[in-house]
Amino acid sequence: MHQSVLVTGAAKRTGKVIAQFLAAQGYHIILHCHRSKHDAEDTLREITAQGGSGNIVICDLGDYDAVETMITTLGAQTPPLRHIINNASLFEDDSLLNFTEQSFQRHMDVNCRSILQLSRGLHRLIPDGEEGSICTVIDNKIFAMNADFFSYTISKYALSGATEAMALALAPRLRVNGIAPGLMLLSGDQSEENFALSRKMNPRQKPTEVTDIARTALYLIQTESLNGAIIPVDSGQRLMSGDRDIARLAADILKETP
Repeated sequence: MHQSVLVTGAAKRTGKVIAQFLAAQGYHIILHCHRSKHDAEDTLREITAQGGSGNIVICDLGDYDAVETMITTLGAQTPPLRHIINNASLFEDDSLLNFTEQSFQRHMDVNCRSILQLSRGLHRLIPDGEEGSICTVIDNKIFAMNADFFSYTISKYALSGATEAMALALAPRLRVNGIAPGLMLLSGDQSEENFALSRKMNPRQKPTEVTDIARTALYLIQTESLNGAIIPVDSGQRLMSGDRDIARLAADILKETP
């Protein structure tokens, strides 16, 4: 397709699946990573073995200047960068009662501020008469709010607002949309039993697969009438709103020690 897609956090987990899926559709993939260079190299080898193409960029998204430098590097990208999938995310546990200046700021920098920089950078890179797109990967918590993982949650709520604001500010050159996934992969210190239960705690009683996120990302890239949309991909989990994070609701059911 002679276009590049930047996938942040592309070395493993959800980002890896997105990168591989889009590469199979003919896009050149720019795999961003921070501390996972070896995983990114493995992912790139898998992509090229399947006939795809890509390259790796390394950047700490929490560092404002480093992101600006990466944008300059992306300006020389061949094929030209036209789309960004903002998958990278910081996910650490804190609460309203114990968050620190550092924990809060780090979540906001990685999960929201960095994509603002990348989006305006892509807006500058695209020539007049051409168009591109941004896809932010948010969280279905924005539709079913709870206070667990406080700084993370607030940063994702900020990202949902930024997605809509950027859809206005960057049009018509860029379309900006979002995906709000439910629980898909085991994370943190979650037990296998907890994961098996919590990923089926939705009206369908079936898990949301990571490939569904990749398919939705492709849909958002290719559907030109979508701008400012945030699509929940969670098997309807958000409709069963509780006052805790879904993994912690599962822990209560399993009587696990928090």
